[in-house]
Amino acid sequence: MEIQYQGEHLGFGVLGNILIILSFSAALLSAISYYFSFQQKSDLSNSWNPLARLSFGVHAVSVFGIVFLIYYLIHGHFFEYYYIWQHSNSVLPMKYMWACLWEGQEGSFLIWTFWHVVLSFIIIKKAGTWEAPVMFTMMIIQTFLASMLLGLEFGGIKIGSNPFILLRNHVDFANLPFIQMADYLSKIKDGRGLNPLLQNYWMVIHPPTLFWALLPLLFLLLMQLVVC
Repeated sequence: MEIQYQGEHLGFGVLGNILIILSFSAALLSAISYYFSFQQKSDLSNSWNPLARLSFGVHAVSVFGIVFLIYYLIHGHFFEYYYIWQHSNSVLPMKYMWACLWEGQEGSFLIWTFWHVVLSFIIIKKAGTWEAPVMFTMMIIQTFLASMLLGLEFGGIKIGSNPFILLRNHVDFANLPFIQMADYLSKIKDGRGLNPLLQNYWMVIHPPTLFWALLPLLFLLLMQLVVC
């Protein structure tokens, strides 16, 4: 008999997984489109470039959606999701909640993806005729990063991890007796919380400031790669 679990907000997980799939698919389509756009060796009005930009736009919206959805779940203490339970709790000060987002592996990949999207907007605006080859390289990277959030398994090897997996479906909890209770969420009084070593001002600001400092360098490096 299937257990009818109580108190879960499954819609957020469905939305999150849709956004992850969209992010991956759009990044892959954009990479393919930019490749053929470059192969045409014509101006930016070639037939592949609009599709490449549109696909990138879908990817960008999906990434922004994932970031703000995870933050919303952290802020709302939706502990039915393993990532939320693992990295946050209800007593954590507001100033540290953003740090919860990028504390785990999934969040780390996501923050990389987010700043690459920001850099990609700059590339599209400034790269001119170099847009196609540079963005092809960027979207290959984005496709890889997005795949890390799919949490797929191949031949018994797990690649990446899905941030929207339910607590009751995670390997650490799936076989615990209380998970078989319909009201198991009532037994979870709080999340594990952010690592105390990370609860400081610098942990909150260093990832954004680090990426902002690296953006110009990464842009120049990508330009150098395609020139060579």
